Amino acid sequence: MHTIYHLQFTTFNPPCPTPPYSKLFFTFLCLSMVAQAHTITPPKVVPSNIMGVTVFLQGAQVTRNALTTLDLGKTELVFRGISPQIDPQSIQVKGDGAFTILSVQHQINYLEEQKPRSEVEQLKTTQKQLMDKRRLQNVGLEVCKNEQALLNKNQTVGGSNAGMKAADLREVIAYQSTQMQQTQLKMIDLLTTIQQLNDTIAKIDKQLAELNERKNKQTSEIHVIVTANAPSTAQFTISYLVQEASWYATYDVRAKNISQPINLQYKANVQQQSGEDWTDVKLILSTGNPSLGGIKPTLPPWQLRFGNTYTGYRPSKAQAVVGAATNTTTGEIRGTVRDAQSGEPLPFVNVSVAINGSMAGAQTDFEGYYSIKPIPAGEYSVKASYVGYDTTNG
Repeated sequence: MHTIYHLQFTTFNPPCPTPPYSKLFFTFLCLSMVAQAHTITPPKVVPSNIMGVTVFLQGAQVTRNALTTLDLGKTELVFRGISPQIDPQSIQVKGDGAFTILSVQHQINYLEEQKPRSEVEQLKTTQKQLMDKRRLQNVGLEVCKNEQALLNKNQTVGGSNAGMKAADLREVIAYQSTQMQQTQLKMIDLLTTIQQLNDTIAKIDKQLAELNERKNKQTSEIHVIVTANAPSTAQFTISYLVQEASWYATYDVRAKNISQPINLQYKANVQQQSGEDWTDVKLILSTGNPSLGGIKPTLPPWQLRFGNTYTGYRPSKAQAVVGAATNTTTGEIRGTVRDAQSGEPLPFVNVSVAINGSMAGAQTDFEGYYSIKPIPAGEYSVKASYVGYDTTNG
């Protein structure tokens, strides 16, 4: 790209003659400016293909591959046709080659619209065929109306030939009746066909409106600036998350008869309105959540000892805790139930206490803790029972 510089000078009389090297310096400066203008190159549009998509229960991760050549120096690469519903923070660009990635930016392209989906193109083609057929039916209907008008005008038989025989008159009347009947039946068929075509075209219009409303018309772009020390070939892998995609499981249960085993087929319904074409793209279904962090949580172990018999457990000493000073007649029993041998807390232990002939109780949580309240202040005997353990009073 050549850049033209317009220079404006003001003439004045210098107090002393201009040295000859001033002209050389000015010429060198202009040549340097022209050389720098030649190094400025426009962005390079690089086509990319979708190689795979991982569909989550809400959202999807799209992976694209691209191959291009790089010149010496800095180059701005533009990857177009990206979904406008992309999460910019999820963009990952990996390169394979002798170059360095300097920056990655995402922006919306309002000038380039999305390519129509194959479903939309098929509906538009079918719509055009039906409209052409309806146009032909309307022409046939107009012809039938003209024939009917002509037959109605010719109902006055004879004209100046007043002496028409009865046989000729019957023949004319029979001909007109037959033609009128055929014309009426043909008009009914044409009207029925036109109505059916109108209904089908109206349904296609609604379907097209539904498909066009689900997505934005514009697309987005990913701009990548790279630098290379020498001309080379570069391969890029781009991944990002889109929102308008999901899947859910369906099951197909079949059995030939009651004596045969059941055949259970596991299926998935995938839907996406990202604006990208996923035709013939490898899909991976995942139940993960891409919005969660990648750090593995630490889960406490749950130990089940059902069926194993132990000598007993070691309950903690129950204690009555008097309530607030404003109400000294009620209290609380709380404590922790642990295994007598290992000392580990026992969850889901039924703890009960007899109060004035009735029973009050609670169940321990995952830490073996229980709390019974409110109860009258006093001393009580606590009873705990657990599957696989001996019942003990404490």
